[in-house]
Amino acid sequence: MIKTELIIQTIIDYVRATGKPIDYRALAKKVGLLPKRLFSFLRTIGLKAIANGEPLWDAWVAYDNSDIPAAEFFLQKIGAGYLKVGQDWIEFLQEERRKSLSAIG
Repeated sequence: MIKTELIIQTIIDYVRATGKPIDYRALAKKVGLLPKRLFSFLRTIGLKAIANGEPLWDAWVAYDNSDIPAAEFFLQKIGAGYLKVGQDWIEFLQEERRKSLSAIG
């Protein structure tokens, strides 16, 4: 399994088990990466999901105790034209998480 697939599957498994976002550090530890390196993989995962119309699994990775991803998550989606400037970031996040939940049943 390539690293991006491992990261996605780890996120899916965590979300299925808890219904909550996974912390960046916890995810990095589970997949054997340093947190800084994890951000690079999450960026790739996010851009690929946008390009292929897939769920944004990176929406489920957040800071500990906040349930909110790093600002880079939102800025990346704006840069890709997927999140519109001025659109409410939290509403966007909630909608993307709903979409991904429906993808896993």
